[in-house]
Amino acid sequence: MIENTMRYSRQYVEKIVKLFPPENLSEFGKHNRNTRLPKFLISEIVKIYSHSDLTTVDLARLYGVSQSAMYNYIRKSGCVMKTQSELQRKYTLDETFFDKIDTEGKAYMLGFLYADGYNNEKRRTIQICLQERDKEILEKFKFLLKSNSPIHISEQKNKKYVSLAITSGKISDNLVKYGCMQAKTFKIKFPTFLEEDLLRHFIRGYVDGDGYIGYYGECNRFELSITSTKEFCEELANILVDKFGVHHAIRTRHPENNNNIRTLRITRKKDVINCINLFYKDATVYLERKYNKYLEILKLYGG
Repeated sequence: MIENTMRYSRQYVEKIVKLFPPENLSEFGKHNRNTRLPKFLISEIVKIYSHSDLTTVDLARLYGVSQSAMYNYIRKSGCVMKTQSELQRKYTLDETFFDKIDTEGKAYMLGFLYADGYNNEKRRTIQICLQERDKEILEKFKFLLKSNSPIHISEQKNKKYVSLAITSGKISDNLVKYGCMQAKTFKIKFPTFLEEDLLRHFIRGYVDGDGYIGYYGECNRFELSITSTKEFCEELANILVDKFGVHHAIRTRHPENNNNIRTLRITRKKDVINCINLFYKDATVYLERKYNKYLEILKLYGG
């Protein structure tokens, strides 16, 4: 139990328990489950609770008081009580990450999740599954989320895949609030709540998750394409038209399916280069494979 502490070391917790063991509290009166612990000890217990993965149940057992008494000691001190998902979590995680979309990393990851993430609202789990070659972006997401969750490797039809799963009711709920719900394929709309300076990071995340950047030197043909709902593609096209006057087409991907999935295609050289410059120039979070494609195009044709 003590070995699982995260921010307070095992040595610190053991030191406190050794200094103030339950059996040595007789000077404060006969110690039993109804005895009130001294204030200085409650203060130390609150620190342990706040900076380790010990629960009120663990601490109640350590100090021989009831669980309800320990809960009240900690709550009345003003300490924020741990959520159920925090109590059940095996791995570290910054649950406040998506409280507000106000950084490049948050906007980028939201865009990627819009494109290629799965928010299981019932299980309160967010999952991303990619081809093994793109494992590096999952490592970046772990870093952003301050998570030590493992990246799992699987194989299907002779292809290797990597996946990252994060369990958090708070993050799952925030993603729903931002329009990234469980069955999102036919529902997503382009977000209107993002600050203008964050839009390009969101779009880059979406392009990295479900977009295509290509050029064909032998025929001097370029392409930037993004697949999403009709509403999403139209709003994104409007942004790019306002910014660069891009020529574009929005086509039904599979007409026989009779749904609202469309592909936004941009094929004029100048337009493609303007757009990918907007998305990738001076970026710090990106999918290496597509960023390298951007650099190739820029080197050959950007001048």
